Amino acid sequence: MQSIITLFLLTLFCTATLAQPWEKELQTRLTFSQTSLDNWSAGGDNTWSWQSDILGKLNQEQTMGKWTNTLKLSYGMTQIGDDDPRKSSDELRFDSNYTFKSNTFVSPYVSFALLTQLAEGKDYATTPETTVSYFFDPAYFTESAGVSYQVNQNLDTRLGGALKQTVVNKSTIVEES
Repeated sequence: MQSIITLFLLTLFCTATLAQPWEKELQTRLTFSQTSLDNWSAGGDNTWSWQSDILGKLNQEQTMGKWTNTLKLSYGMTQIGDDDPRKSSDELRFDSNYTFKSNTFVSPYVSFALLTQLAEGKDYATTPETTVSYFFDPAYFTESAGVSYQVNQNLDTRLGGALKQTVVNKSTIVEES
């Protein structure tokens, strides 16, 4: 059933997108921070960190509705004292939302989201450190449908139902209690 819905939505989007122009936006960011302590009586460690972000948006106004897509890629590392550098930020997030036009104050919508990571995750509390997660492992998929209310051009809210799947290969999911 899920593949039939996906195929239907893909067909709907592909046929509707051929005639309309896309609004595109791309932002990149690279940050670097360093702390160096010399002759500091209170102690402390020298540190450095960096993070790179890529944020993209691809929107299209159509006769039937509005299709909004966002992509976020984020990766960064930190080194504290003499420890090896460690991953401090690692995210790949994709959101796609289609809101149908309506003559009422609320509009129906369908959406899809993906959340995962780009690089291996380590558990530094063990000796030697162990790998606990991998690229696209785990990956979280969320599909939802419901109604959307647009308060103004920059703010809208949604109410609906959702399904969420967690995909793992080598990773282990640990239930927190």
